[in-house]
Amino acid sequence: MKIVRQCQACGLPFEVRPQTPGQRFCPAPACQRHRRREWQRRRLATDADYRENQAQAQRNWVAAHPGYWHEYRELHPAYAARNREQQKRRNITNRIAKMDVWKRLTAVRSGIYALSPAPQTLIAKMAPWIVRITVLARESADRVMIAKRGRVTPGVWTC
Repeated sequence: MKIVRQCQACGLPFEVRPQTPGQRFCPAPACQRHRRREWQRRRLATDADYRENQAQAQRNWVAAHPGYWHEYRELHPAYAARNREQQKRRNITNRIAKMDVWKRLTAVRSGIYALSPAPQTLIAKMAPWIVRITVLARESADRVMIAKRGRVTPGVWTC
């Protein structure tokens, strides 16, 4: 007896193979790609080892093909232009922080500062710490005062 089901990808009826009674996708190549993508999406969401293995495989591929994306953008200028436009739109809604985000004309004065976590409002590259800097004491000519657990300790020197 042949079982006929509706494909979950394309919606067309297909005959289920007797070897795979739980078959949900027809044998069309596009439907099989859909099935594999769905399986991988579920696996990435639920299996930390699989996720790490996939990330490592991607890092290995990138290391083995260092100029790939540069060449791809040169060969596909429409793709590169579209990507630039999309990034411009994302930059309008999200502030971007890069390595050289803080270019100040004057140097930061020496002193003692407290760093506390700040809200993550930036899309940051190179995994920086986003912090709020609070001045605790300014360096005087002969000594620095350090606040320690609510107390001020005189006579501590800084570099």
